[in-house]
Amino acid sequence: MTKALKVAMGMTMLTGGLMAQGVAASAAITTKPVVYTAKSTQTPDSIAAQVDRHLAVQVAQARVDVADQTYTNAKQALTAAKSAAQAAQDELVAADGVLAKNQQIQDAMAALHDTAVARQTKAKQAVNTATANQATAQTAVTTAQATVDQLTANVKTAQMAVDKDNSAANQAALDAAKGKLTTAQTALTAAQAKLTKATTALTAAKEERANADIEVSGTAVDYRVAKK
Repeated sequence: MTKALKVAMGMTMLTGGLMAQGVAASAAITTKPVVYTAKSTQTPDSIAAQVDRHLAVQVAQARVDVADQTYTNAKQALTAAKSAAQAAQDELVAADGVLAKNQQIQDAMAALHDTAVARQTKAKQAVNTATANQATAQTAVTTAQATVDQLTANVKTAQMAVDKDNSAANQAALDAAKGKLTTAQTALTAAQAKLTKATTALTAAKEERANADIEVSGTAVDYRVAKK
């Protein structure tokens, strides 16, 4: 509270006292000039001092002080709240960035897992196909081998006939049996080659299936970790 305000309030509250002093001063002009002189030389500072000591002024000053402190506290609280809000906003922005990055990682892991599953499915189909081809090739070899065995026996029989009777008919039968045996042996060789090829394809398909299984397992773990 300023000195001017205090003086104004003091002048208002002390009007009665000052008026009484004025009356006393007027009386003193005639009878006691010395007292009048002392009263008339009273300075504003002495009035302000009286105002400061007045109970109403002290109460008002206390209220002003409380109001000032409340304002200061409120201003400090507002500043702190603004700082906290900015910090929270910064954390939110950072969290959004992390979340977006994590989502990208999840999407990438999901895509890798989907690719691995597709590879596994294809590998399973390849194994099934290779297994069926090997079975077919094995059957062909078994059949061709049986034919070769039978024709080998026929050639032996024909040779025995020639050995007993070297007739043209027996010789022709032997030649025919040998021709059939040669054809059967060629077929057996081809069948064995196909079986070897089918077995190699099946081995490769199984290896691919094993690798695909490992990849699926690994990408599944990565995807679960990314989602967490």
